[in-house]
Amino acid sequence: MIDIPPEILASAFEIGVLRWGIRYLPPMCLVCKEWNQVIINTPHLWGIIEVTTNSHAEFLLDQTARAKATSLTIFVSKGALNSHSLAPVIRGLVALSPNWIKATVARTSLNKCRRARVPTKTRPA
Repeated sequence: MIDIPPEILASAFEIGVLRWGIRYLPPMCLVCKEWNQVIINTPHLWGIIEVTTNSHAEFLLDQTARAKATSLTIFVSKGALNSHSLAPVIRGLVALSPNWIKATVARTSLNKCRRARVPTKTRPA
């Protein structure tokens, strides 16, 4: 068996996630113990987040937690912004917007990010 460095495997898995989505990772975890460890210990793989109207909030919240404080690549469909069940996910991603390295989102999402960063003025007591 050929030993592939973990960094190379992580890069290959990243290409898979970008091409086929996060659901690419679970079958790769089953290939062998080493692949499973690379996937578990590489937060940026979990930082590739796609939010669509078919997404499940609990899964996306778990994925965001697995991503930890890594850089995020975000894809948010326009319809997902209107989904009440995905509101906690959208709020969480907006809060993490300083970590975004790439984002494909509707303009309204970007407006939410900008508003989230604007400090509120406080009146002196």
